[in-house]
Amino acid sequence: MMLLLKKKQGERGIAIIVVLLIMAAAWTMCLFFFRATIVDSYVAHSHADRLRAEFLARSSMAIAESQIRLQMTLVDTSPKVQEMINSDSILDYSDQVMCLFSASVEEKNDLGGGIKGLMASSGEMAAPIVGFDGKINLNCAGKPNKNQRKALHDSLQSLMAHTAYDEFFQSEDASGWRRDRQKQVEAIIDYVDPDTTQYGADGVAEQYGYGNLKDSYSAHNNYLDTVDEARMIRGVDDKFWALFGDEFTVYGDCKVNIGSVESVKMIAGLILYSAKNPEDPVLRDQVKFWQLAGAVQEVLGMPAASRKLQDFIDTVKDPQGLEAMQALGEGAAQMIEEANIEPVEGIELDIAKLRQVANEDPRRIYKVVGEGTAPTFITYDDEGHVDNVQSMKWRITGIWDAKRPGNPVGGWVYWREE
Repeated sequence: MMLLLKKKQGERGIAIIVVLLIMAAAWTMCLFFFRATIVDSYVAHSHADRLRAEFLARSSMAIAESQIRLQMTLVDTSPKVQEMINSDSILDYSDQVMCLFSASVEEKNDLGGGIKGLMASSGEMAAPIVGFDGKINLNCAGKPNKNQRKALHDSLQSLMAHTAYDEFFQSEDASGWRRDRQKQVEAIIDYVDPDTTQYGADGVAEQYGYGNLKDSYSAHNNYLDTVDEARMIRGVDDKFWALFGDEFTVYGDCKVNIGSVESVKMIAGLILYSAKNPEDPVLRDQVKFWQLAGAVQEVLGMPAASRKLQDFIDTVKDPQGLEAMQALGEGAAQMIEEANIEPVEGIELDIAKLRQVANEDPRRIYKVVGEGTAPTFITYDDEGHVDNVQSMKWRITGIWDAKRPGNPVGGWVYWREE
């Protein structure tokens, strides 16, 4: 009897242990599934936020494309429309157009949730449109037309011409290679052009020593896919790129579009190249010259600035418009004197020279950076105002070519998402 009782007590002890093990295993599984559910829920929400941000970015690019097409078909072809909007580019107002479709969280709250049916209900988007024709197209070195290669040569020469760069071109590049301005221009052209003869010297082979470098390679001898490939050109080291890299592109025409020029270095190059008097004292005075280039840059940056070559010439001659104001009479002259405006001395340009490196055609190349922002977590302060917004972002960078080969109505030639 005692033996049977002890046996039953032992079985009960084993049963308790088995039950506890099963409960521990079940609890562990519950914790595992609970954690997996939380993680999956977070991943699902994160994926949904990413998709919202991506769709907002794509929507912003679609809106930008519609504005560019409107510019090409309506504004570029109608002087009356240009006169009506007081500009030759409707894209000067692209930010205002985008405001109809997107607004910040605070702005949506002020509008009672946004404009139903038009404004994005959740998130923000933006797509600034920038004319990209005011740069030097390095791929013109590969064009069969000699005039196009000559335009590239002259544009590069004008960009590097100022005496402020003398010390740079008198020193070696990072690999120990010595070059002057002409040699550097030839190196750029010969790296892209399809032949193996030196530019401007028929029958002379290219000799840039690519094969003698530590990591040897050959000249590309073909069109560049991206502007960063130009950093493989002999002489184009970090210092050169810091000075001139922003002035290059691989898209568009072989002459810079005067309506898209923004860089003070490009403006300075155009002034130097097309000056009627190459010995003008303003060109020789570092302070006066860069003051002139900076003043012209300010005028070109105004939304309603004209994009004509003659207007550029007039601006360089009288960058502050003081001569035009003085022509209005003694009252205007007195106002100028009272305003104590420090005059910026201008110079005269030769339009024939300017036409060799610049044009006034309708813009062809546009750069668009579309961004979509989807809020993931919003906190409010005690008064109900937005305190902090955590968000997911998606960016699309595109280059639009109004004369894309094989597409008469234009299209995207570059598209990158991140």
